[in-house]
Amino acid sequence: MNRDYLSSYLFPNSCIGCEQPVSKQDPYRNFCLHCYSLLECIDFSISRCVFCNERGGGICSKCQKSSHILGISSAVSYSNPLAQSLIRSIKYPPYLQKLAEPLGVLLAQRIVESFSTLPHSKNWAVVPVPLHKTRFRLRGFNQAELIARSLAIQLDIPIKTDIIKRLKSLKPQALAQSRSQRMKLQKSHIFAPASQISAPNILLVDDVITTGSTIKSCALALHSAGAKNIWAACVSH
Repeated sequence: MNRDYLSSYLFPNSCIGCEQPVSKQDPYRNFCLHCYSLLECIDFSISRCVFCNERGGGICSKCQKSSHILGISSAVSYSNPLAQSLIRSIKYPPYLQKLAEPLGVLLAQRIVESFSTLPHSKNWAVVPVPLHKTRFRLRGFNQAELIARSLAIQLDIPIKTDIIKRLKSLKPQALAQSRSQRMKLQKSHIFAPASQISAPNILLVDDVITTGSTIKSCALALHSAGAKNIWAACVSH
């Protein structure tokens, strides 16, 4: 009997959605076919701008100029119950950081599907949204960085974690009760450049985008650090 087949049979992977066994040879790798089908891909060609809510394919031309972000890729809508459950399980108790790797794989798959020209390792860098040291001590890890590391491996792009830093720790936007409450947090999101950028093209990665204020603040810091072209990617929006 084939050794890999025996290993897969005795120690099967589990779907992170329903915990049912899945084969290592399964095309969706970390999801069973049923759960993967529940994660509907976002089509930004018909969606509204994440910053101003106007129609503009994810980011309208006006917000492209003000944010320095050329485009955005997202794997699944945050209104999706399964996606919401997975994101909350990694960000809040029980802090299941093991979910970061498969979520990074999922995001990489969606980027491959949506980008006409894939990022190339020679002139690109993956930059995760930084976590403030206070929240890092509480959680023990930065979920955006873990997702970004998984994505970077899939796309064969180097990851840089020392380019920008977060100066303030804030109440998570996902816990705000309304969009107006989340918008009030925009001016409090403060990031700053920590070092100069060698790669001209940046793929900025976060777990969730709500109002877009976090990635916009990050992009401004990246632009100050020397980034020429910035794209954003998140697991859920």
